[in-house]
Amino acid sequence: MIAASFVATVLLLLVMRSVARPDAMARSKKKLIARVMELHLFRHDLSVSLTACGRIVSANLAYLRHLLLPTLLAVVPGVLILIQRNCWFSRKPLQSGEAAIVAVQFGEGEFPGSRLPAITTSDSLRIDSPPLRIPALRQVNWRIRPETLQDGWIDVELNGRIIRKQVSVGSRLAKVSAARVQAAGWELLLNPVEQPIEISSEIVAVRIRYPPRKMYL
Repeated sequence: MIAASFVATVLLLLVMRSVARPDAMARSKKKLIARVMELHLFRHDLSVSLTACGRIVSANLAYLRHLLLPTLLAVVPGVLILIQRNCWFSRKPLQSGEAAIVAVQFGEGEFPGSRLPAITTSDSLRIDSPPLRIPALRQVNWRIRPETLQDGWIDVELNGRIIRKQVSVGSRLAKVSAARVQAAGWELLLNPVEQPIEISSEIVAVRIRYPPRKMYL
C-alpha cells in the first residue's frame, strides 16, 4: 500500500507540475490572503465585512479555477490505481473447505429455459450444490468449495462455448478476480484481471463471491 501511495503521489505531482500555471496560482493566492486580511482588519464594520466575505468567495473560486484542469487530469491515473488496489485489498482468496457462490449472469432476454449451463472444475475444487436458477436476476448459481490450498478454475459451458473463470485459493496476499465480464461498459474497467468474455456470448459475467478482506490500520 505504501508503494502504491507513493506512485500515486508522484503521478499527481507530475500532472500538477506539467499543466498548472504557478504564477497565476500565486497571484490568486495572494489576492485570497488579502481578502481574508481585509475581513480581519475591518471586522467591526458590518458593511465592509459583508462585502469582504463576497470578495473572499470570489477570490477563492478564482484560485480553485487554476486547480480544475490538473485535478481532472489526475482523476484518470488515480481511478486506475484505485481499481488495481481494489483487486488486491478488497477481497481475500478462499481457504481450503471454505464455500463460495459462483453466479453465472445472463444478458437481457438471454436467460436459458430448460437447458442450463454446465460447469466443471479443476481437481482442487468441488461443486457443492446443484444449480439454482434465479430468473428474476437472470442468474444460475452454484456453491463450490476448495479442497486444497491451490488455485483452481471453473469452466462454464453453454451451447458449445466454454468460459473459464480463475479461482484464487490460499492465505497469501493475492490479486483476486471477483468477476470475468464481457468486453463492454464499466464492468470491464472495474474487473481488469481476466480476459473479457466475447460480446456475442449469452453469458455476460461469471462472478465468485469471495469473502471481504479486513485490514486494520
